[in-house]
Amino acid sequence: MPSFYQVKKSAFGAWITNFHTVASANATPLGLSPADLTLITNTKTEFVNSFNAQESARAASIGATAMCDQEWGDAVAIVSGFNARFQAIAGISPELLGELGLNVPGGGGGSIPVFAPSDLSGLGCSNGVNQLKWSRNGNESGTVYVIEAAYDGTNDWEIVDNSTRPKFDHTGQTPGRFVRYRVFAQRGTTKSNPSGTVSIYDPGAAGTMSLAA
Repeated sequence: MPSFYQVKKSAFGAWITNFHTVASANATPLGLSPADLTLITNTKTEFVNSFNAQESARAASIGATAMCDQEWGDAVAIVSGFNARFQAIAGISPELLGELGLNVPGGGGGSIPVFAPSDLSGLGCSNGVNQLKWSRNGNESGTVYVIEAAYDGTNDWEIVDNSTRPKFDHTGQTPGRFVRYRVFAQRGTTKSNPSGTVSIYDPGAAGTMSLAA
């Protein structure tokens, strides 16, 4: 804090208003020109307006936070009721509970839910590598992503490999061979639904997804 005044920022508005008032009333003995008085006036006005805007924003933020906390509590209470109903359904699928984001009882993957990966995309490269990537879609770190492929337009899905990262390079492929991919998330024995599919070298699509090595 500068040594020429002894107030905090919260009190500076009153301080500089008083400074402005006294300076304006004593312009002559203080040797203040009209330009000086204009500068003091503008400085006072700009600070007071800025401080008031800050305090209004702070009050609005506090109010918004309180409202959000209230709505969060209401939402948790409502979902808690649905959770109790769903958990009480005899024979309910752990996979379905996991998809809902609810705790899965009995250890089948633990209490951490899994979600179907989203935004799967792929690129076929002329060096025989099909590059895949996807969004975690809310899955926590440590989730295993299982990659499946179906060749030549069939629905004969086979597991290619798995990854804990949201991307995978499928090596050793034949450039130009039509292949579809899908991915599902897994924790323990709990699996998500599969993602949407992505096609590489689809003969029915306009153009070919390829990249020169």
